Amino acid sequence: MLLGAIAAPTRERLKEMNAKGGYPMSLVCDEGGLLLTTAGDGADEDQLAGLTSLFDDIVTRANRDVGMHAIDEVSLVDREWGRCVIRPIGTYGGRRWFLVCKVPRRATWRMHTNRALKQIAALMAASDA
Repeated sequence: MLLGAIAAPTRERLKEMNAKGGYPMSLVCDEGGLLLTTAGDGADEDQLAGLTSLFDDIVTRANRDVGMHAIDEVSLVDREWGRCVIRPIGTYGGRRWFLVCKVPRRATWRMHTNRALKQIAALMAASDA
């Protein structure tokens, strides 16, 4: 997969999602926190990318301990920091990719992140072919 070829169009999808949802920050990274691209205020991008490593642990435990096998999203909420939504995009180029979004209070995210996920997955699949 040519990451450079999809970074700019992926950033545009994130910008659109941020504008429609009122999100201050979003990014796409792999399970190790390697950033593909970001959109919005970059002050928290390292924190957001770092949270993706938690996704793997949470999903593994939920699968093993509770029997949940198709986790579509993890949302973490902190009173001061706010809400972080992590959604898997898929495996492309041998890496698992995630959409990570900082969501303000009282904002909805499901519709906007669904649309962005589909668009970004299509970009990645075309690049991975």
